[in-house]
Order: sequence, then C-alpha cells, then structure tokens
Amino acid sequence: MIPPVVVYLTDFCQTLAGQPSPFWQGNYGLAVEHNPLLKPVLAHGPWVFTGVVACWLMIQCLLLLRLPSRWAFVIAFVMTLFHAIGASSWLVRNSSWGYLWAGLFLLITSETTRTCWRHWLRVEIDHLNEKVSKRL
Repeated sequence: MIPPVVVYLTDFCQTLAGQPSPFWQGNYGLAVEHNPLLKPVLAHGPWVFTGVVACWLMIQCLLLLRLPSRWAFVIAFVMTLFHAIGASSWLVRNSSWGYLWAGLFLLITSETTRTCWRHWLRVEIDHLNEKVSKRL
C-alpha cells in the first residue's frame, strides 16, 4: 500500500504547488488542474480540495485493505499509475529540469512499486502454499 499512497500524496502536493499566485490570494477560479473531476473542487479553494483528497485517499485505502488481494492489487496499480503520471506532469511544467525530475520520479516509483509487489506476490504464494499443505 506504500507506493499508491506516496504517489497519491506527491500528486496532491504537486497540484497545490503548481497553482498560480492569484489562486493563493483567493482567486480560486484560476485553479490549474487537468483532471475534469477535480478542477471544480480545486476552484472552491485549497481547503476544500484537501478535504476531498483526504476523504478519497481514505476510501481508497479502505478498499485496498478490505477487498480480496487480486482486486486490491488492481486498484493499487491503477492508483499508482495515474497519480505517477499526474505528479510527473506537474514536475515537467514547474521546472526547467522538469523532464529529468519527472523521469527520476517515474524510475523511483517503478522500482519501489516493483519491490513492494514482489513482496506481496511472495506473501500470496506462501499463503496459498499454506492452504494447500493444510488440505494434504
């Protein structure tokens, strides 16, 4: 559950950091967000956006903890992929070295994700082996 949560929070922080100065002076209509579902939320201000993001993160974490592992794996993968793309797009936009930072971020994200999912797969295989050995 570490990669999707960390990448989600990185995307959230990058989104707030990418807002123009007038946004922070109260002109929330100038919010910059390419997700059509979140732009209206961000246009209500950073606190509303933060609240919605926190609630959505809690829902996703509950799903990851409660769903069968196969479904949790799919949700974690999609969550990580989409928010990694979102976070890296902010890095490209906000820095002259943006492509380098985005590439580095994606590399670190992919390696961390691969390591965590390999561990998850080992745990799943061990769990299945225990079930099989109990039946024998």
